[in-house]
Amino acid sequence: MNVLDIGCGTGLGLTLIDCNYIGVDKSLNMIKYCREKYRVGNFINCNAYNYIKNSKDKTNVISLFSLNYMNPNIINEIYKKLDKVFIAVHYNKPYKSSHSLYTNKKLFFYLLHAINKYKIKKLFKKYNAVTYKLLDLDYYYITILENGD
Repeated sequence: MNVLDIGCGTGLGLTLIDCNYIGVDKSLNMIKYCREKYRVGNFINCNAYNYIKNSKDKTNVISLFSLNYMNPNIINEIYKKLDKVFIAVHYNKPYKSSHSLYTNKKLFFYLLHAINKYKIKKLFKKYNAVTYKLLDLDYYYITILENGD
């Protein structure tokens, strides 16, 4: 399975799924961190929207963390390109996770990220997405969007 992790950050997605992994993040520091920490996976420093828009390859699964700070337009682009999309979401509480860059840094999280939670929920409804609590935690969810093509 091919997985494209948009906004890969610390590379947590790689530790959750056994796959052919590509992590994309606009933060060069995060990409450097991942390249040093992991011996597998391909980590790319670039803008996620441009990467997806210019990609020629189909990807089976996309894992998105901290979706609430992402521009909702990227979801539309993803939906056009992919057969199935799995999205893991920090619904505004990554600071409660023990694995996040924002662990115990609530104010830091809110200062850095504009919250698009309501736009994202509207988009999920548009694509008939289904959301489930992940690991029975109140800050991680998995949302599945299926492309009907």
